Amino acid sequence: MLHKSNGRYLLIFYLSVGILLWYNPSEVIHMPGKTPAQKRAQKNYIEKFARLEIRITKEERDGVQTHAAAQGESVNNFIKRAIRETMERDKEKPGD
Repeated sequence: MLHKSNGRYLLIFYLSVGILLWYNPSEVIHMPGKTPAQKRAQKNYIEKFARLEIRITKEERDGVQTHAAAQGESVNNFIKRAIRETMERDKEKPGD
């Protein structure tokens, strides 16, 4: 429910136990940004990784997403596992 008070609109919430709360959207306290130390730590963490990009059709992408979800893993982890397992299989092939 909106209620106008002193030219400002307040959102009023009624809780099931009968407690009345009000919330003024203009007075929301925003979380501060990252500190310089946090930014450096994130940059150092990201620099440990390489980024690979592949191009597949939307249908292939949907199939990968569905399969990864069925295995209970993220698409990223599924792709990394598929690459690792294929490389291991390729090492075991005779004649290499």
